[in-house]
Amino acid sequence: MENKESKETTHNRRNHTHETHEAENNQNPAQAKATYNSLLIAMSIILAGAMVGTGIFLSSVYRIKAGGVVGQGQVAGQQQQTGDPTAISDVTDDDLIRGNRGAKVLMVEYSDFDCPFCKNVHTTMQQLLQEYGDDLAWVYRQFPLESLHPFAPAKAELSECIGEQAGDEAFWKFADAYFPKQDAKQGVEYALGIAVDQGLNKTQLQSCLDSGKYKDEIAKQIEEAVKSGGRGTPHTILVSGDNYEVIYGAQPIQNFRDHIDELLDK
Repeated sequence: MENKESKETTHNRRNHTHETHEAENNQNPAQAKATYNSLLIAMSIILAGAMVGTGIFLSSVYRIKAGGVVGQGQVAGQQQQTGDPTAISDVTDDDLIRGNRGAKVLMVEYSDFDCPFCKNVHTTMQQLLQEYGDDLAWVYRQFPLESLHPFAPAKAELSECIGEQAGDEAFWKFADAYFPKQDAKQGVEYALGIAVDQGLNKTQLQSCLDSGKYKDEIAKQIEEAVKSGGRGTPHTILVSGDNYEVIYGAQPIQNFRDHIDELLDK
C-alpha cells in the first residue's frame, strides 16, 4: 500500500511538471518579453543594493577628515601616498625621545592615543628598541584625528603636560600604561586618572591642560605629518642622516626591520 501511494504521487508530480513546461512553452511573445524584463529589473535591484552596500562599507573604512586626513591608518597605508618626508622638523631635545639620542636611526612616529592601529604599533616599537639597542631611538609626535577620536587632542595635550612636569621617562611610562587600556569613548579625565595613578600631580596637569599651551605645537605636528605624506595614523618616518624611509599605517614588524636594516647598512 505504501509503495503504491508513492508511485501515484510520483506520477502526479511528473504530470504537474509536464503541465508547467507546457504552460511556459505556450506563452506568447509579449508574455515572454514581460517575464524577461521582470527578471532584468530584479537583477538590477539586487546589483544596485550590492553596490550601495559596498559604498557604505568603504565610506565607513576610508573616511576623510577636513584637510585630507584619512581616519583609518592601516587602510590608508594601502593607498598610493604622496608627500615629502623631509618636511618634518629636525629632532631636537624638545622632542619626546626614547632610547639613544645619538642613535643612527630615528623612528619618528606621528600617533593618536585613541587610534587602535597606533596601539598595535606601540607594541611593535617597544620590541624594535629591544632588538636594535643603541642603534635605534623612538621619537613620539602628535597626530590626533579629532574627526574619529574627539577626545584624542586633549589626551595629546595631557601627554605633553606629563612630559613637561616629569620628563620624557614619565611620558613614556604614561604611554605604555595608556595604550593597553585605550578607550576612545572616555574623555581626558580617564587618561588623567592613569597619570595620577603613576604619581603625577593632578592639579598641575589640570592647570597645564586648562592653559591650552600645547595646542599650537600639536597643530604644527599635525601639519608636518600631513605634508610628509601622512594620511592616517600611525605615520612613521625613519630618519638616518639625509636618508628617509616612510612606513604607512600599522605594518608588520618585519617591514620595520627591513627598512631599519637598509638604513643601518648605508
